[in-house]
Amino acid sequence: MTSLTWDQVIAWRLRRSHLSRRSAPSKLTAVVSDMCGAHAQIMSTVGLALAARVSRLSQDTLDRAIIEKRTLVKTWAMRGTLHVFAAEDIPLYAAAQRTRDQYMNPAFLKYFNLVPADVESVLEAIPQALDGTTLTREELADQILRITKRSHLEERLRSGWGELLKPAAFRGLLCFGPQDGRSVTFVRPDQWIGHWRDYGTEEALEEAYRRFLSTYGPASRSEAARWMGVRPPQAGRVLKAMSDELVEVDVAGTPRLALAKDLRSLKSASPAEGIRLLPSFDQVLVMGAPHKEAIVDPRFAERLYRARIAVWSLPAVLVDGRAAAGWKLERKAKKSTLRVAPFGKLSRKVRSGLTDEAGRLEPLVGTPVELAVEA
Repeated sequence: MTSLTWDQVIAWRLRRSHLSRRSAPSKLTAVVSDMCGAHAQIMSTVGLALAARVSRLSQDTLDRAIIEKRTLVKTWAMRGTLHVFAAEDIPLYAAAQRTRDQYMNPAFLKYFNLVPADVESVLEAIPQALDGTTLTREELADQILRITKRSHLEERLRSGWGELLKPAAFRGLLCFGPQDGRSVTFVRPDQWIGHWRDYGTEEALEEAYRRFLSTYGPASRSEAARWMGVRPPQAGRVLKAMSDELVEVDVAGTPRLALAKDLRSLKSASPAEGIRLLPSFDQVLVMGAPHKEAIVDPRFAERLYRARIAVWSLPAVLVDGRAAAGWKLERKAKKSTLRVAPFGKLSRKVRSGLTDEAGRLEPLVGTPVELAVEA
């Protein structure tokens, strides 16, 4: 069995997720695809995550990709969380999510006072309601209530948590459209992006896990399951079906799975270098939570990860592949401030690099960005 160090694995993941070298703005969609989507629970973090990976990224470029070009699409996906995906990947992840069954779970139904027929009726109504149109949450709720004639669903349909909208997103029946003032809107993905490829469920699951491992591997069965938001046996079944593509490797004494085609590049991965500002929920940090000691000194782990919340990470300054500080961006009309809270002493070189990173935020923020390092 091949043995790897965490330094090798982290360096390899950073390269695969475009954090070793920034890509050109023309590669924005490809970068998002390689990331397996950008976490979008807080929409402002999407631009920050991509600015760490794409040169000279402006908010206008990002907005045009989502609203005008429709090459990027926001929807609910893995772990039930919001992501921004490459539009061409939406059919793949929707097909992979077909097996999600928690919304038919008796405990879920009982908690919200629903029956299976309620969920099924909403799934049938949404494509009709969104056919050829863009609707706000309130408008969509009105249309679903009109079609289903199930007035008791009103509270759940208007809820900001999307209890009855997420199952439709998982199946590719809806995604987010352009913002309407302060209101979100929803559209039909097949009509919004203008094309749709039908995947078989098993084909889609294998391809989704293949993409996960190609960026965030090597990973254990439980880590792959955690990424998808399913139970470990479910992930294990898919990984077993892919066994001819996988190899087991030892990472610091723990067995994990990697794609066989990636083994050579994993073994030759050179140490990570450089500084990056990773926002809350950055995919690299979220995927690193199960082995956070590889990314952050255990003494400072609580400043990066929320206890007992597996997919919550706080903003981190990554220096040569390790979290060396926390940070926040204070935006104002004429000048913004990048405030850095070091975990330890920062070298002159790192401080200089932080000044450069602050400057790289300016096209995204739209104002000059001043660096302020806490003592």
